[in-house]
Order: sequence, then structure tokens, then C-alpha cells
Amino acid sequence: MRQFRLFFRKEMLEMGRSYKWLWVPLVFLMLGVMQPVLTRFLPEILESAGNMPKGMTITIEPPSGAEVLAQTLGQYSSVGMLILVLSVMTLISGERQSGVSQMIFTRQVSYVSYAAAKWASMLSLVTASFVLGYVGAWYYTAQMIGSVEAGAAMKAGLFYLLWLWFVGSLKLFLSSLVNPAAGIDFVSLG
Repeated sequence: MRQFRLFFRKEMLEMGRSYKWLWVPLVFLMLGVMQPVLTRFLPEILESAGNMPKGMTITIEPPSGAEVLAQTLGQYSSVGMLILVLSVMTLISGERQSGVSQMIFTRQVSYVSYAAAKWASMLSLVTASFVLGYVGAWYYTAQMIGSVEAGAAMKAGLFYLLWLWFVGSLKLFLSSLVNPAAGIDFVSLG
């Protein structure tokens, strides 16, 4: 357990030094807030875009709050998944390529505690980023579009968080099997 805590602290410190604790949550927050704002102001954007023939009107039925949150999860499944893949792509393979893992494993170190610490740090980053972005989307949806049933929004968020955990875990597993980062990205996105 002591090795796990040591490796976990090392991973969290490394994520802080590479600014992953700054840019990944900010990107998820931006994606989450962007969807309700864009949905709310889309008619005004289309109206001011110009280049419309005289007399042409576009009527867009305003979506419900639940639809906007579902669209936000759709944003997370495209751009958010790419951000997730980029942020955890070389957790294990990067240390193997740089020689850090050889230095670590020259001592009596448990492979399980090493991999579990990397997995737990990845889950921490993914969870914090997704929760921040989803809460931001929920707040702006409630302010600009309309209220969303709390139970349904929580269930959808938890199911999607489970999906992100699965994808991150798969990415970490592939990172331990495949050396080049491009191969990891291709296989995990595929």
C-alpha cells in the first residue's frame, strides 16, 4: 500500500507539472458550457449571419434542457474522447521509452501497485474533468434553456462517466502493451 501511495503521489505531481490538471478540466468545462450557450443564441447567430434571401425565415424549435444535456454528452463523445486519449496516451509507454520504468523496476516494486497508481490517477483526472464540465453544462442549461430533472441528469452523467472510465482504462491497458504513442492512439480510437 505504501508503494501505491508513493506512485499515486508521483503521478499526481507529474500531471500537475505537465498542466494536465489545468488544461483537461478547462477543455471539458469549455465543451460543457459551449453547448447550452450555442443552442440559446443559435437563432440570433443565423439571423445576423446574413446572405439569406429576402422573406426567408428559419424557425428553430427550442430544445428542452434534457436534449441540450444530451447534446453536451455528444460533444464529449467526439472532442472529449480525443482529449482523454491525448491526455493519457503515454502514461506507461512514455516511461518505458524514456527509461524511467527501468529505473523504477530495478528495485523491489510491485507491478500491481505501479499500474494501479497510474490507473487511479487517470480516473481522478477524468472524473474531476468530466464532473466540472457536466456541472457547468447543467448550470448553463438551467439558466439559459430550462430546468432539467435532477435524477435523469445524474443517471446520464454517471453512465457517461462509467464509459469514460472504461475508455481510459482501455487506453491505459493499450499503453502498457504498445510502445509507440501513435499506435496506442490508433488502436484505442478505433
